[in-house]
Amino acid sequence: MAEKCLNTSNTNFGPVIHERDCRPDFDFTLLFEQSILAIGPTAILLALTGPRVAHLWKNSRKTLPSSIRYMKIVGLPYHKSSTMSS
Repeated sequence: MAEKCLNTSNTNFGPVIHERDCRPDFDFTLLFEQSILAIGPTAILLALTGPRVAHLWKNSRKTLPSSIRYMKIVGLPYHKSSTMSS
């Protein structure tokens, strides 16, 4: 059944492909998934980041400065990158 679909069917914008015998069930196209379901929430989160950072910047810090805090700040990206790569 997948052979009946055109190669350009996933580049159409819309949640449904209107080609006959291409996909009988409801299925999102790749362009729709990438634009609405990925870019939309990311844009909303990025828009909300600025006001949140400004709010946190005004408030007083809840932790005391120490050398262990700086080691954690430096070590966390290395730890995350090593766990993501394996």
